[in-house]
Order: sequence, then structure tokens, then C-alpha cells
Amino acid sequence: MSIVISALGTNAEILVELLGYINQNMFSLYKQHPAYSKIQNDYKEYFQGYEANELWLYSTQSGENVFKNFIDWKQNNEIPVVCRCWILPFEDIDSFEHAQQAKELAARLVGEAHRRTNNAVFISLAAGRKTMTTDLAWAGLQFGCSAFIHILSKSNNEDKNQLQLDSIKSVDTVIDSDIIKKYFPYYDGRGNKSPLVAKIEEEYTSFIEIPGEDESIIISKEHIPQGDFIINKIEKKLTEAANVHANINLSDIQQTFPFLAMYDYELIKRLKNTPLSEDFARVMPKVDLHCHLGGVLSINEIVAIARETLKQEGIEKLNISNPYETIQKIKTSKEKLHYQEVLTVLASFYGREYELEELWYGKYLDAAQFYHIGFEAYEQLGNLQGTTLLQKRTAITLAVQTLLENYKKQHALGLELRCSPYNYTKEGLSVTEVIETLLQAIENNRSDLEVGLVFIASRHKKMSEVYNSIELYEEFARKKHNDLFFKYFRGFDIAGNEEVRRPSELREAFMPVLQDCINVTIHAGETEDAKSIWEAIYYLNADRIGHGLSLANSDESLKKKFLNREIALELCPSSNFQIVAGENSTGFNDYKLNRTCGTVYPLKDFLRRGFKVTINTDNPGISRTSITNEFLKAAAMCPQDKDNMLSMLDAIQLVKNSIEKSFFPYDTKKNLLNTASAKLKEEIDKFLVS
Repeated sequence: MSIVISALGTNAEILVELLGYINQNMFSLYKQHPAYSKIQNDYKEYFQGYEANELWLYSTQSGENVFKNFIDWKQNNEIPVVCRCWILPFEDIDSFEHAQQAKELAARLVGEAHRRTNNAVFISLAAGRKTMTTDLAWAGLQFGCSAFIHILSKSNNEDKNQLQLDSIKSVDTVIDSDIIKKYFPYYDGRGNKSPLVAKIEEEYTSFIEIPGEDESIIISKEHIPQGDFIINKIEKKLTEAANVHANINLSDIQQTFPFLAMYDYELIKRLKNTPLSEDFARVMPKVDLHCHLGGVLSINEIVAIARETLKQEGIEKLNISNPYETIQKIKTSKEKLHYQEVLTVLASFYGREYELEELWYGKYLDAAQFYHIGFEAYEQLGNLQGTTLLQKRTAITLAVQTLLENYKKQHALGLELRCSPYNYTKEGLSVTEVIETLLQAIENNRSDLEVGLVFIASRHKKMSEVYNSIELYEEFARKKHNDLFFKYFRGFDIAGNEEVRRPSELREAFMPVLQDCINVTIHAGETEDAKSIWEAIYYLNADRIGHGLSLANSDESLKKKFLNREIALELCPSSNFQIVAGENSTGFNDYKLNRTCGTVYPLKDFLRRGFKVTINTDNPGISRTSITNEFLKAAAMCPQDKDNMLSMLDAIQLVKNSIEKSFFPYDTKKNLLNTASAKLKEEIDKFLVS
């Protein structure tokens, strides 16, 4: 089956000339032509075996009678070619809207013809208005065309000795040489399908309705969806392809999402020169790789979970004479309190959570004062939750549920949650029950959010407890204890005060994890020098380093190792600002808070060097932050000048780093990258028109 597509003007004879050229096995029209041998050779080379079975035409309303005249002639002469004509709903192409509709119809006809024939689609460039001819040529170059056909003519309407439809009595009619020599048909090349239309073709089961009957007149307006113009999609892809060709070697985007290459260079520069805004940080997709279960809850959430745990676990409230004194005991950890007492006092602040918040944080409610307080003071701020609160199934379940809901509201795509399961066994739960509760809470509440669970071995505890954490992993891994474990377990972490035990001292304990090729992330270089990072990499084969701030001051050989192995850095801006001392114990700068007497945060330098930096929360409840706010905090901690600010392009790179260096399975990461690409592109398109 072959289809010929042509525009239709005021001349029906040109359709006979066209069929006489393609279907020379049927017509004798050109036998007296002076160039008959050339015409015949064209037929043998390009059309023999691919003669036209169908003739598809399109025209404005002025062409409707021309088509009817041609159909009368075709029926009288029993021409075995199916003919259809689409009529545009206007007399003339005299506006941009009309021109767009005409071009859209041409594209849909050529696209549909390719769907319906495995042999050939031929396009005539010899009839209709110039704009329609141009549209058909364009459509043929996009969807492909087996032959473009021209028919040159020396005749005109005043010429009495011209080809007349009435003079062609049958397919065997031979036109006199004096007449036929005025018409010269010729093959004008072919067009290969553009690969850019392949994805567009997948979107449509058909491009246009094709009636079953022969000799149809079709009003095109009824069959082209308004506002769904294929030509606009093709033009957009052509522009994107040109941009990709121009941007393919652009260093600014080589390591980030491929879709950025589709934009013109001016937009890339605009993304590079625009500081990350709160609006963009809020809506962009995000993945958090460093979040501790023991520090995820706000004061309001702590109170709510305490109340609900009392209720669901059937724990009787106590009479607390001085709740403020009890809170101070919890904060300083000087006296161990009964769990019943803890829940009662926390629940007593229902409706006045602000009082508890002021009591707990004090001057740290001022973000400018919550600065460079050291590891011990920061850790004390976590005493209100974590091991203090999460000692019952209800509390653990509600903490996970609350956390996941918070992340979903922030357009997060993924979260790796790390914890020490043994920490939550002080009120009767076995470690197996703790893990099963965590896994079930994740399963029940994550919906589309990808979640991974990372076990922590705490370096500041006894070595026997470190071994217990490793053995716990082995128990679940070897016995296949729970299918949910294999669904969500993603790796191992070593956390806690770096001064207590170095990575080199933990290698022997960690050998079962290393032998199983389990993903490993190590807290290192947060408060200690770069030797801690070096040991984490060489003794424990770390895939990622938690914080890693002292890498900025390490020698070049260690930095090269990070680049060569693509080891990721998990920066946590808020906790870094709140805990860490920089050079000369001055802490890190925050330019938005006017804290500028410290050290420049190394984030931007890490990005320039090509390190796989990621942005994370650490303890969102303790730090009074969120994954969205961490991006904004990172921006605030970078110098605000054009060359050193955290730009929109930097933020996009950080998102990609987080997905690529997550511990999620390969297929999950691939899906996350695709989802993030689509969401980022949507937001960047909005940015374009802002």
C-alpha cells in the first residue's frame, strides 16, 4: 500500500498528472512526452511496485468543488485509487491561526499515512497554495517521505492548448505531444524520518480520523483537537535538539540532568547567575540521605506523640508537681526518669507547646544564637525525643509516620533514615520488635516516597555494642527474618563523637558488613581533622562521608581519591552551623544572619571541584529545620556575590548528586532521576516565563 498526499488548489488536472507519473503501469498519459524515457526511468527506479493505492488531499473550502469534479472524472473512468479530501473550515489562509491549522493538518496527514503503510508515502509539491506546499515539505522532512514530486508547467489558464480533464477519457488516453510537453513531472528527492518525532508518535494511537468509505469529504475542524498541535511539539523538539547540539560540551551542565542541555545557553547562564530562591527550593524535588530518627520531631510533634502513646499504650498519667523541673532533668540527663513520668510531663504541655519550646531552646530560638555550640550541647537538645520518647511501638510508629508526612509535603522524592535499633529497647521492646515496627511504619506510610533504613553503630559506646549492631544485621540478613528488611535496609553508618574511637579501630568489627558489600557511610571530619576521613575511606571503604568538613583543609591526594572514587559528602548546613567550629574556633559564616566573622562554608568549593556533595537535615527536629530549609541554609552560608553564591543551577546539581549517591537500588535511582527530571523541567519552564 502506498499513499500520495497533496494539497488541492483550483486545478483538478494536476491530480491526473500526478497519478499518471506514479502509476505509469495504469496510465498512458505521458507516452508522447519528449522526455518520456526520463519519466519512465523515474517510475522504474522510484515507483514501480509502490504505485499509489490512495490519494489524500486537503484544501480550503474553495477546493471542495474541485475535488467533486475530480471524483466525477475518477468514477467515470473507473480509476482504482481511493481518494479522500480534508476541507479546512475557511475560504482562504489569511491569518496566522489559519496558517497554523493548515500546517497542523498537513503534519497529521503525513504522520497518519506513515502509520497506515509499510511501503511508501509520496508527497506532491505541485498543487495548492505555496504555504500548503511548504507545510507538506516540512511534514515530509519530519515524518519521512519516500518521494517528493514536482510537476513543472509552462501552461496557464489562458492557454487554450492545455491539458483538460474532459480530454482524458480513460487511463489509456495518450495526450498529444504539443500538450503534454508543457508538463514535466520529476522526482525531487526523499526525506528520512527525524528521530525527534518518534516520541511524539508514541503519544497518539492515530493522528487523524480516516473514514472507511471512498471519495470522502471530511471537515478537518471536527477531527483535529484544538490546543493539541503536533507541529508545536515538533518545533519544540527541533529547538531542543539544536540546543543539545550547542550545549553538549558545556562544562556547567555536563554532570547534571541531561534535560538541561535542551535549553538555550542564555537560560543556562540565567540559572547559573540566579541565587536559589525560597520558592524554587520549596517546589524542587529533594532526597535526604542523612537523617537520624532520634532527632526528627519538633516540640509540637513530641507533645502530640507523647499524648497518643499514653492513650494507645494504656499508660496511666502521673501527677507531676513541677513539670519545668522535670524538663530540666531530661535536658541535662543527670537523673534517669521513668518512661511514664517522661510521657506525662511531655503531654502536660499540650496547648502550650510554645512554653516547652522556650524552656527547651532558650536563647537558641534565635537562629543567630544557635551557633557554634559544640557537639555535647547540641546532643543534649535531642534528649527530649529519641531514646527518651521512642520506647513503645506507638511512639516509634507515630514518629515515622510524622516524619514521612513532613517529607511528602516538601516535594521530597526519597529519604534514608538512620537509627540505632538497640536505643529503643529500654521499655520492654526486643530489638527485633523495634526493627519490625520501623519497617512496618515505613511500609504503611511512605506511599510514593522512596525510603531506606540505615543501621548505626555508635563509636562512642562499648565495642561490645558495636559488635551487637553488626550481629543484628547478620541475624536479619542470614535468616531472611523479614521480607520488609530486604525491601528497605540500605546500609550501615558509624556515628557519634569522633574523638572517642577512630575508624581504624572498627575495621575488624565491620568485616562482615564489608564482606557482604553492604553500602557504608561514616560520620567523619565533622569535628576532627581529615585523618578521620582518610581512615573511613581506607579502613572501612566508605561510599559516603557524613559531613566531611575537614576535607576542605586536607592534602590534594585525599581530594583526588574522592574524585576518582566519586565518594559522596553528606553536608548538613544547619547542624554544621550550630555545632562546628571553623578555623580559630570561629564557626561558619551565615550571611543572611550577619554571622560573618567565621569561616566560609566549603560547599561551593566542593561543588567547583566536582565532589559529589549532597544536602541533608541530620536532625531536623533538633536543628529546627527541614530538607527545604537546608537548601536555603546552604545558600545563606555561601557568600552572596555572583561568583560564590549558591545558584539555581548548583541546587539542581545537588539534587542529582543525592539521587545518584543514594543507597537505593539501581532501578529505583533510575526512576528517581526520571521523576526529578520531569519535575525540575516543569519548574524551570515556569521560571522561564517569570
